Order: sequence, then structure tokens, then C-alpha cells
Amino acid sequence: ETGETGETGETGETGETGVDLELYARELARAQKKYESGRFRGAISDFKRAIIANPEGVVAHIGIAQAYYDASNLALAVQHGKTAVELDPKQARAWLLLGTVYQEQGKKKPAAEAYQRYLDLKPDGEFAADVRAVLRMLQ
Repeated sequence: ETGETGETGETGETGETGVDLELYARELARAQKKYESGRFRGAISDFKRAIIANPEGVVAHIGIAQAYYDASNLALAVQHGKTAVELDPKQARAWLLLGTVYQEQGKKKPAAEAYQRYLDLKPDGEFAADVRAVLRMLQ
């Protein structure tokens, strides 16, 4: 079974890989709630616990990358954003976030590449028009 996050497995099972999807889901929900209320440090802690429960949890890597970005820790935002796209190269949100972080760092070429990957995946996505405008600026 595949949930809306794209991750598979039975809730509560801990397989041979040591993945605990019940704990992952619980920590992910806590982290997202804290993030939405602007409590980035608390969200980061919960995202870390979710990643420990499921190291291949793409949604947790994207979430922690976003929280690190919002907390102005660009290096860790890039690290987790890269992990997310390595785990799932079709994760448009991760490419968009990477483009944003690279742009903030002044890294035009990687930003443009990440934004282009976003557009390749979501040509009519919610942020497509804005991303096209930013790409024109970067070139």
C-alpha cells in the first residue's frame, strides 16, 4: 500500500531494515504541526526522530530541509534536500526547495538546474509561473 506521501509499508511494522512506520508517521505529524506554528527548532527535532524511524522517509527529509531553510541553516537545508531528491528524484517539492536554497546562497547554476527539474516534473504546478520568472532572472 502506498500512502499520499509515496512511502510504502504497513503501519506499526518494524521490518528487518529497522523502519518503524508508526513512529515515523507520529513524529512526522508532530513535526508538521510545530512547523506550521512557526516552531522550527521543535519541528527539526521531531523531523530528526521521524528520519531515525525511517531514514528513507522522503517527506521527513523535505520537511526538515524546509525547517532548516526557515531557520536560516542553508547548509543543512541543502543536505536534506539533496537526500530527498536522491531517495525520490520525482519529488518536485524537493527540487523547488533546493532551487530556493541555492538561489539564497547565490549559487545561480545549481539553483537554475533545480528549478528546471521542478518545471520538468510540474510544468503546470502551483509555482511554475514564478519559477519560470526566476529562471529568466538567473540566466
